[in-house]
This record gives sequence, C-alpha cells and structure tokens, in this order.
Amino acid sequence: MDKVDQLLERVRRETHGKLPLSVYRRIYETAARRGGTFVEIGTAQGAATIAMALGAQAARQQFHIFTCDPFITGSHPRGDSIDEKAQVVQRGIESFGVADSITTVVGMVTE
Repeated sequence: MDKVDQLLERVRRETHGKLPLSVYRRIYETAARRGGTFVEIGTAQGAATIAMALGAQAARQQFHIFTCDPFITGSHPRGDSIDEKAQVVQRGIESFGVADSITTVVGMVTE
C-alpha cells in the first residue's frame, strides 16, 4: 500500500466511505490528470468528493468541485436533520484541507 492508498484509506475510514479503495484511487487519479470543474451528483459521506479534491490538489491542478445531495433522513451520513447531515460531510471536507475547493449544494440536482 503506497502513500496515496494510505491517505485514501484514511479518507474512507474517517468519512465512513462505502466504496472499495480501488474506486477512490481511480477517482483520485482521474482528478489528478484533469483538474477543472467537477460536478458530483450524490455526495453521500463525502469520501469520493474528498478523494477527487486530494487528487487534483496533489497534481497542482486548478479545480473546483460542486457536489449535490438532498441529505434525506434515513440515508447516510448519520444525522437527525438535513443540516446535521450536511455538517457531518462538511467537517470531513474541512479535516482533509480541501474545503476551499468544494461547494456543497444541499437539495436535489433539479432545484
């Protein structure tokens, strides 16, 4: 396991990400190659969002991520309200130092 995998495993563990490590690695590498503006539909726990940001950041690509999720009750992340769920994700984003490059849109993508 190299340093990138170790970092991504930490992201997965701390955000309770559900995808395999190999998926986060692919997201990281794709963002590192491209940079630019990313739109993510379905933030969930925020692990993929963070992996994307870390990849672009490591490659010194200019980028910004817009991630959208309704954070409905009964879904992840855990929380009793939409605001509480969004705050859980935001704390994860902040803990990995990528908050300045991510805009979280709370709601449906059609709104």
